Amino acid sequence: MSHLQQSTIWDEPVIWDRLEALAREAPDRDSITFGSAPALSRRAVLDAATAAACGLARRGVGPGDRVAVMVGNLPEYVSTWLACLRLGATLVPLNTGMRGDILRHMLATCDPGVVVVEAPLRAQLYPELAATCPAARRVVVGAGPVDAAETTWADVLEDGAVPAHRGEPDAVAVVLFTSGTTGRSKGVEWTVHTALGLAKGAHAVTRYEESDTGYVTLPLFHANGLFVSLLPALLVGAHSVVDERFSARTFWPRVREVRATVTSLLGIMAPLLMSAEPSPGDRNHVLRRALVVPAPVRRAEFEARFGTTVQTFYALSDVGMPLGVLSGDAFPDGACGRELPDWECRLVDRHDRPVGPGEVGELVVRPRSPWIAASGYRGDPAATVAAWRNLWFHTGDLMTRDDDGWFHFRDRSKDAIRRSGENVSSFEVESVIETHSGVAESAVFAVASDLAEDEVMAVVVPGRPGLTADDVAAHCRRRLPHFAVPRYVELVAELPRTASQKIRKADLRRRGITALTVDVGRTTRRGDVVGARPAGTRERDS
Repeated sequence: MSHLQQSTIWDEPVIWDRLEALAREAPDRDSITFGSAPALSRRAVLDAATAAACGLARRGVGPGDRVAVMVGNLPEYVSTWLACLRLGATLVPLNTGMRGDILRHMLATCDPGVVVVEAPLRAQLYPELAATCPAARRVVVGAGPVDAAETTWADVLEDGAVPAHRGEPDAVAVVLFTSGTTGRSKGVEWTVHTALGLAKGAHAVTRYEESDTGYVTLPLFHANGLFVSLLPALLVGAHSVVDERFSARTFWPRVREVRATVTSLLGIMAPLLMSAEPSPGDRNHVLRRALVVPAPVRRAEFEARFGTTVQTFYALSDVGMPLGVLSGDAFPDGACGRELPDWECRLVDRHDRPVGPGEVGELVVRPRSPWIAASGYRGDPAATVAAWRNLWFHTGDLMTRDDDGWFHFRDRSKDAIRRSGENVSSFEVESVIETHSGVAESAVFAVASDLAEDEVMAVVVPGRPGLTADDVAAHCRRRLPHFAVPRYVELVAELPRTASQKIRKADLRRRGITALTVDVGRTTRRGDVVGARPAGTRERDS
């Protein structure tokens, strides 16, 4: 990428300086296009971020201050993120589907001084903000009139210059929330090196070039959308096209329209593309590489049909990206990658002793480079110490490793559920279900989807007569993000338990969907409910 050296670009944490250098070289070159809006040049992206940084600084934001962002895939999201980098502040991405107790917990954990919110999301954010952080300044994106407690995004932007912050390498740059696999969601603290480590890993897998156009349909509040898809493109000077969301129907037309060469797909996306009827235009595009997590079971068929090479990796918001398939490497079916250079990886038994070749063990990892791993869980040192037992981070994922060093995912040892590209906490869904006055207790777990990833199933013990599966579903829809609402609900007299009174979720997973299970309807990506159907009747997204 001209005079900027690829060998050093990933090792220097001052991202802003990289972007400034690129803007000096070619200020008018396209950097980011949002939807159908005109492309933003390299200089325009930095100018917008500088104006945001000036305005936030005037409102008291400085090094270490937390700025929560509940905004979709809009230019203001990127401007806020880069402004935080400029000021040394901490970005806190909030999933736009979050609401209720889960969102309240996240706000209480991060305690932001400023919240940037998209206007339509105010109704779900403000009640929880008032209960946890009433003093937080509110900046509204896309608003008409605002009240005295709010400021519009346009009013935040100010002319001026803000000196680039030169913080310590261990300073917290991002707080990302986990899915809450064994309890409530935890806020993971990242340094700039952690974010850069994901971008570095993504670059090793995709080998971005300045001439590439990346197509981003993943939400920017996810690590994959912001740090795996957008950041590496920014750092090499490539052009990115960012759409509001993924659509199987419009994906290939958009790929052709924007002449995308690289993209990222999660979970159900690749199976949805494969489920469409074959078309003579399936290979009529220039998409050379798709970063797909997990790699599709029908990978060879996907590559043959679409003429696009599939690459993959393994990463956790709790720690970073320890595994990946390096660009150009052929990899066996079912593999999620080899150990990347900045990481040391091992498979261990329940006593942390290494397992033998081909044996199933829990993946544990630790960094070879300083500060590239996440620093720990905000406000929860006990959870940090537990996760880093014996100085290795315990992923909770069971894998095998073959003779060539490829890691193969086998199962989750925790109760996380993966649905529509989102991690769902069974604990948090159970907590919401059990707030219903007619519910005694519940167990939530994953059952197989007909496309990919998981569907959410809830087995519920009624606390009073008259409770129905539809009652449970309606209760969840009002209180949970759409992707966490159970697809299946079954009412039972009691739950299976161990001698120590723990619920036997493994038994429930093996039992799965029964004749008594009610399919209460899926939620679409927009959260609209598809009508309830008898269990076993399935449909596919368009």
